[in-house]
Amino acid sequence: MKPHGRSPIYLSLIIPLYNAEYAVGPAYERIARVLADAIFSWEIIFADDGSSDQSAARLQQLHEQDPRVRGVVVRKHVGQVPALLAGVSICRGEVLAFLDIDLQCRPEELPRLLAALTPERNAVFAFRLRRVEAVWRIAGSWLLNCFLSLRTGIRLRDWGCPLYCVRRSTVSSFAERYGRNARFLKLIAVVQQRHALAQIAIAHDPRLAGASGYRPVDLCRLAGDVLAHFSPRLGKKEGTLFEIIRVISDPERGDNA
Repeated sequence: MKPHGRSPIYLSLIIPLYNAEYAVGPAYERIARVLADAIFSWEIIFADDGSSDQSAARLQQLHEQDPRVRGVVVRKHVGQVPALLAGVSICRGEVLAFLDIDLQCRPEELPRLLAALTPERNAVFAFRLRRVEAVWRIAGSWLLNCFLSLRTGIRLRDWGCPLYCVRRSTVSSFAERYGRNARFLKLIAVVQQRHALAQIAIAHDPRLAGASGYRPVDLCRLAGDVLAHFSPRLGKKEGTLFEIIRVISDPERGDNA
């Protein structure tokens, strides 16, 4: 893996979570092994979507163990994308990567995505092969892929895949520029980088613990939301979708403890 810039931190890996204290430690250990030999600096940002368990305490412990681990906690449970945006708002990397806490998308695939970032490519999106999920999830995802491709005019093979990486300049100002419409984080990133993106096939593993919170009605709501509110020409600034109540990071760098 080779860095493509001189940012003090090259990679910020942002991972949303909700009531996943059981998964924080294993996720960190596996990701740290993947990045152990990296020749660039990196940080892992866990974005806590208002968990009611001990996730925030576990993040604090991890930060004390490894300062490259940072956490951001939002005031209440408002959804995965707002949590991601909270993570984006405090990250420092030149390149941002996104990954789910369940690690069904393997962090070992990260080097391949980073290697695909070239001066001509600003974003790399993974797509899952042979998905290990319920039939309704696979069918619903296929229908949603068709719908979003028609809505945007872009054929992304897996709109719902949580693993992708983009240059910081692509998404760092989303919350400020798009307000509540920033919930379409990935959609806007794809549309903006439609001529400068790559797609890479990855494996998909079974969920090791916990259960998915998605239901069939959620896919229907997402499609309806996109149909009613999403436009490739989004630009209206609205109120922000989240409120950060705590940042778990290094106070010597000027962050709030």
